[in-house]
Amino acid sequence: MAPFTKLELLNLSSNVLYETLDLESLSSLRTLDLNNNYVQELLVGPSIETLHAANNNISRVSCSRGQGKKNIYLANNKITVLRDLDEGCRSRVQYLDLKLNEIDTVNLAELAASSDTLEHLNLQYNFIYDVKGQVVFAKLKTLDLS
Repeated sequence: MAPFTKLELLNLSSNVLYETLDLESLSSLRTLDLNNNYVQELLVGPSIETLHAANNNISRVSCSRGQGKKNIYLANNKITVLRDLDEGCRSRVQYLDLKLNEIDTVNLAELAASSDTLEHLNLQYNFIYDVKGQVVFAKLKTLDLS
């Protein structure tokens, strides 16, 4: 997809995409819809602002470090810990939806790089038995651990 360097929005939803999807070369990509595929690993570039990748088999996400705020929707995947999203994905996040994954322990310190931006954290329907890490999220409006 290298020739599409000016592409800002990409909709790949409801296809049959498997394994690793590397979109780091799309340097202008701001919005990605990857819902309803079979992707296991995802790599995106620094300009990503909105990532919709629900209903996949994602166990790892890599985001090149960018300066903008991010909204990340990864419901119904195979994520087991917050570290499955690399540091670039966990920094400057405004909305993080990880419901219906396989998370059992939440270490809020792993979201410290979003302490001044995180407004919504959805961890519904996981297998959470332990929440640790003391971080003050100055803008947090919604925290769902049900």
